[in-house]
Amino acid sequence: MSDSEDDNYVDPAHPKLKLSSEEKRRLLAPWRKTLIVKLLGKSIRIKLMSNIVRRLWQTVRDFELLEVGHGYLLTKFDNVHDCSGVLTGGPWLIFGHCLLIHPWKPYFKPSFVVFSSTVVWVRLP
Repeated sequence: MSDSEDDNYVDPAHPKLKLSSEEKRRLLAPWRKTLIVKLLGKSIRIKLMSNIVRRLWQTVRDFELLEVGHGYLLTKFDNVHDCSGVLTGGPWLIFGHCLLIHPWKPYFKPSFVVFSSTVVWVRLP
């Protein structure tokens, strides 16, 4: 196969779909009110995590937690103010462990993510 043929080759097992910018925006819009969440140093069941964060965050509207692997959860909010309140509130601690919270990003892959920074609260005497 020549280079030009290789560029036009479509693998039938992995077809590609071309989307316009408007279509991409429309598909990504519901995820804009989503946060990436990970509890550092402890693993707990999603049902327990859901009960705890619902009490901690006290959101106006509902949200759902989705397990995505490697200890990461996606938190999809119904309300943008709840989402920003959780993101900027805190610190959030569960059983003495820090709950990392970052804004959602397209193409998030839990197996490859490395949080290079996080907000830290320091209490001085």
